[in-house]
Amino acid sequence: MSRARTTEIPRVEPLLVFAVIVLILYFARELLIPLTFALTLSFLLAPAVSRLELRRVPRVLAVAIIGILAFLSIFSVGYVVARQLLNVARTLPAYRLNIHQKMATVHSPAEQSLEKAFTAVEDISGDIAPPLPRPSRNPPYKSSPSASSIPTAPSSRPPPSCSCASSAPSEPSVSSSSSPSTSS
Repeated sequence: MSRARTTEIPRVEPLLVFAVIVLILYFARELLIPLTFALTLSFLLAPAVSRLELRRVPRVLAVAIIGILAFLSIFSVGYVVARQLLNVARTLPAYRLNIHQKMATVHSPAEQSLEKAFTAVEDISGDIAPPLPRPSRNPPYKSSPSASSIPTAPSSRPPPSCSCASSAPSEPSVSSSSSPSTSS
């Protein structure tokens, strides 16, 4: 009588293995991170070293040249990024003030925003078009004793010889006393 062996995988074992691997990686990170970086860099630089070897450059010299070029390029990019970050940090107060002003305009009530928009449109249209002369409350000409020297505006009424004058309503004459008679 032979008994058949049942091979059941307990459900706890894979979780235990996963936890042990995570703990090993966590505690070995000071060693594994530089090692991973070095392996990645070697895979990236290997084709350039191979090309230099095809040009009959010794392997040690090719690795040295490519290594120096890689580190120079990495450090130059790092230098440029550091300078830009320092420049941003130096001008941050000016950016902060500008951001606060823009946020204040966004959070302002709609009525004030519309008034500012209308004012801006009026200012821009005033810059584009020349200002129109405003009518004054005083007459453009001062009255003088001679009535013939005052120019008169053309009348909107039809001339008296027209047959349609009788059907048109009569308008009061504005300058009837001071204007010379035009009919002869």
